[in-house]
Amino acid sequence: MQFMSFAEGKKTYAVVAVGVAFGIVQGLDDSGLAHIQVPGAVNWVLLFLGLGAARMGIQTQSAKTTADVVQLVRDVLANIARPDPPEADPDSGLTGATVQTAPVTVRPLPPIRS
Repeated sequence: MQFMSFAEGKKTYAVVAVGVAFGIVQGLDDSGLAHIQVPGAVNWVLLFLGLGAARMGIQTQSAKTTADVVQLVRDVLANIARPDPPEADPDSGLTGATVQTAPVTVRPLPPIRS
């Protein structure tokens, strides 16, 4: 159990480090500098190990008890601020511009001839 307490929070980083190392080895093989073949299944194994480690990390940090959620809702409801009442003069924010109407004539366009 001593290893598990040491590995707490480091599993995802270990999977990423191994993945980067295998990526470097594959890059060296592709460039012709080294002839070390890495099986393609290794990428799939690393993918699912990383997803599993990330899922475990997210699950342990985001798990809340019902009491925690209730207290959070109470805190939010207690801190809701009511907006200030509107000012007595509803026209106080106007710029002084006035809107005037203008007559508009609408005529149908003639048909387009090609």
